[in-house]
Amino acid sequence: MSPKRKMALVIFILLTISLLSRYGAQHITLEQLKTSHLRLQTYYSENPIKTLSMFTVLYIGFTALSLPGATVLTVSAGVIFGFWVGLVAVCLASNIG
Repeated sequence: MSPKRKMALVIFILLTISLLSRYGAQHITLEQLKTSHLRLQTYYSENPIKTLSMFTVLYIGFTALSLPGATVLTVSAGVIFGFWVGLVAVCLASNIG
């Protein structure tokens, strides 16, 4: 493995760990999704690439570490991004994870 790939892997792991520690599984519930639905959609409409990137990294971390909450993340992808964009994001992230 080349040094650039090793560095990218280390950065990815550190980013995943930091996101999971900040937005852990205990905070991802359907009730929280209902209460923050409008705020999440507004943030997505203002920052679509950043939102999709953060969601994808979070979903990869959840599936790679087999953490509970992936089902709620899958539903939230449809709620936040819409059916087709959410479907692509979840399929991509779950396959990578």
